[in-house]
Amino acid sequence: MNMHRFYPQLLIIGLIPFLILGSLARAEDDIRFYGDKNGYDEQLLINHLSLSEQRLLLDLSGEWTITIDGATRSINVPSNYDYEGKVVYRKTFTPGPEFRNKHFRLVSFGINFRSEIRINGDFIANVNSAYLHTEIDLDETLIHAEEPNTIEIVVDSRLDSRTGIPRYARTLQPKLYGGIFREIFLIATPKLAISKYHVAYEIAADQRSCDMVLNLQLRNYDFGFQIKDTSGAAGIINKNENVRYLIEVFNEEDPEPVYTNRYKRYRNVWEIPKIRELNQENVVSVTNFTNFDTRFTIEKPIFWATVNPYRYRLIISIMIGNEMVDQVSTQLGIARSEAHEQYLLFNAQPLSIKGVVYYEDFPGTGNSIPYAVMEQDIQKIKKMGANTIYFKHHPPHPYFIELCNRYGMYLMYEAPLHSLTTNIIQQPAYVEDLKSYFKSMIQHDRMNPCIIAWGVGSASDHSQKASLDYFSTLTQWIRTLDDRPIFYTSVLGSQDTYLDNVDIINLDIRGNNPLWINSFINRSLSRWPNRAVICLYGAQIFSNNQNGYSDPMSTKFQAKHIVDMYKKLDEWKVAGGLIRSYNDFSVNRSYVHANPHYDATIYTSGLVTSDRKDRFAYDIAKSVYSDDKFDAIAIGSYQTIYPKTYPLMGLLLVIVFISFYRQSGKFKNSVFRSITKILSFYSDIRESRVITVWPALVIGFLSSLALASHLSILFYELRRHQIFDEVMANGIVSDTLKGWMDGLAWSPEAFVFQFWFIFCFAFLIISVIIKLFSFVFLKSLSFQQSLIAGLWSSSHYLFLIPCVILFQRLMKVDVFLYLSIWISFAMILWHCVRLMRILKIVYDVSWLKIVVVYGGLWLILIFTASYSYSKNYDFFNIMEYVKEIHDSKNYSYE
Repeated sequence: MNMHRFYPQLLIIGLIPFLILGSLARAEDDIRFYGDKNGYDEQLLINHLSLSEQRLLLDLSGEWTITIDGATRSINVPSNYDYEGKVVYRKTFTPGPEFRNKHFRLVSFGINFRSEIRINGDFIANVNSAYLHTEIDLDETLIHAEEPNTIEIVVDSRLDSRTGIPRYARTLQPKLYGGIFREIFLIATPKLAISKYHVAYEIAADQRSCDMVLNLQLRNYDFGFQIKDTSGAAGIINKNENVRYLIEVFNEEDPEPVYTNRYKRYRNVWEIPKIRELNQENVVSVTNFTNFDTRFTIEKPIFWATVNPYRYRLIISIMIGNEMVDQVSTQLGIARSEAHEQYLLFNAQPLSIKGVVYYEDFPGTGNSIPYAVMEQDIQKIKKMGANTIYFKHHPPHPYFIELCNRYGMYLMYEAPLHSLTTNIIQQPAYVEDLKSYFKSMIQHDRMNPCIIAWGVGSASDHSQKASLDYFSTLTQWIRTLDDRPIFYTSVLGSQDTYLDNVDIINLDIRGNNPLWINSFINRSLSRWPNRAVICLYGAQIFSNNQNGYSDPMSTKFQAKHIVDMYKKLDEWKVAGGLIRSYNDFSVNRSYVHANPHYDATIYTSGLVTSDRKDRFAYDIAKSVYSDDKFDAIAIGSYQTIYPKTYPLMGLLLVIVFISFYRQSGKFKNSVFRSITKILSFYSDIRESRVITVWPALVIGFLSSLALASHLSILFYELRRHQIFDEVMANGIVSDTLKGWMDGLAWSPEAFVFQFWFIFCFAFLIISVIIKLFSFVFLKSLSFQQSLIAGLWSSSHYLFLIPCVILFQRLMKVDVFLYLSIWISFAMILWHCVRLMRILKIVYDVSWLKIVVVYGGLWLILIFTASYSYSKNYDFFNIMEYVKEIHDSKNYSYE
């Protein structure tokens, strides 16, 4: 028996039966590969890979072979795919003779999600750092110059709902692409090298000076081999060799350094070149590893700002005698962002956020976006007058950060912590993993002046004290790593207790009801009157809808919503706002309020389409951000369209029912008795008295059609309701089934016809079950008797006929909408209770036996489904959070 055919019925029959079988199938998508990116930015490589003349770069991008499910093929790296499972990457490379006597470091800009790395068959590391820049120092004997070497990376792109970073969320989560989706390199450094460095600084209150603290880590990678061989032709450094370190800071337009420790300093100025004397104090002794701080001051610093994104050039060198051993170079921007009460400050000046949300996605390349596209996006965002980009859901590509530094754009980004529930947050091991993730993320990117705040995720549940404590611990940990403000994106607003722990509150406005929005914001501002608040706003629309703004799914409504919300920001006196998305983006699963004539896995809320074509809203947002005038937005004449399907179905049901009810006394009597005199009616079926098959077939037809029509009205009315989509997405684990249900919600004719057939089949299955249970109770019952009993068990659904006729237009009123939902559940529950009583009558057994067998079976199914959903999908905690969103009234609907 194909259990998948039960899914649609069980989805409607009620929440518990729906959970029982919803987890039996999860369709796998076909494997699709994206990407084929090439070309690098020289400044990116210098800044993020610390390149210099003493270091060599071996690019491992390009052609690799991959093995999936036993099949091998070629693929270009970086690229990505939508396959969930293990993929084995292999590449053979041959370093040239210039790589002899070098130390190797493996650098990856991003592998999703977990990976196991081997080189020449030797295990290197297990890496669990999705989207992060990762560096691994390799053993000195591992890679052989002028010989073939093989690197193997087993990439596991599977995620779960409980322990993954990111975790798999089933509602409107940007598509989680797997694979080596960013660049990967080998860096060859001298055996005595600058291993790591970091610059922290403190700007004077009068901003006339900046005190720098440079942390420098030097490493002698040959140290472990000196006992075996000190003869030394390979450049082995003696164990106690003194190394001189040089620090130079240059203005890019001036060959003279603004600071250097190369020479001695006299009278607080640099003397003229002819009397310069080498500084002999900047010397350290290197054994295996040396870590130290050095301090210096830059007078009259030039600050990085959006109007002048100025950066110094920092060069760090180490020398032995007059020989340059190693050198690194990077650009250094000086800036400070802070949150002071309800204000944001940047370089001690008030900052008003005018931003957009950016999603790393592009057609044909997935999240392996070409460098040219990233730069064009930054240029367009800058051109529209925005000053901030909120890179949502995960850390950006290093080149994206470099572009923000270069073009003068503030950047906010967050770790991939989305929709975390209490069960997940309060796991100590998971919180430790989060700490490790934040440490890697912040330590690598904290020298970028464009970053104004670190994000700790979005849309998570902090309702219980245990989860709140763990998140508070995480926030405190982040503050030890960097002093920039911490922000959190909240859907619950004033109900979200975790917001007490962050510096910037980012309120995610999901609603489209102006009264609800105003109430949501004012409640939040009342609770945190002295906290910096920004607002995230926007509208999901139909990409090809050019109607006026009276149509809530039109591009003009999107533009009008942006204009209205931008005006509201001043009224609310918040620190700024972010437009929901610059670009459309792919999501993991379809969503019910998507355009039925468009790809339901593309979320259409962008100012530009996924392929970067401007929408009407882009020009309006550009005018708003630039304080330019624009023509009035057309209102149009949108009216709600009511499908003719439901009146026709209601008329058909009435005609068929009345014709049989009036023409056949037996049919009329049977309908009455099946509902009000169950004992005598089903006793007649058991004893094969009077009751025939054809009335049962009519009842099965009418009941299934009435139920299908009623549910179709309900789905059609809720098709643009975000809470309804949240419930569906978390209850239906099969992507294929979810997409099918989403499509039917927009097609009344298809919904009614397909569900009518499904319910007819379901009633037939009930009849078969009645027959099978007769063997359990040792009762003689023919299939005809079982069929009649099973079909007549659905006679109470005839009460839905008036609902089909009356409820369609009444659904716009909340009272009738909720009444319709409760009627649906009541009918389903009634059916379950009726079946229990029917089984007792037709089998002529005691209530005890029926309760033990029938009730016991239900308990087993309910427990199994509940345990499965709770363990694998954390369903009940998620649904509790969905309820909190519903109570906050921060959701969109029509």
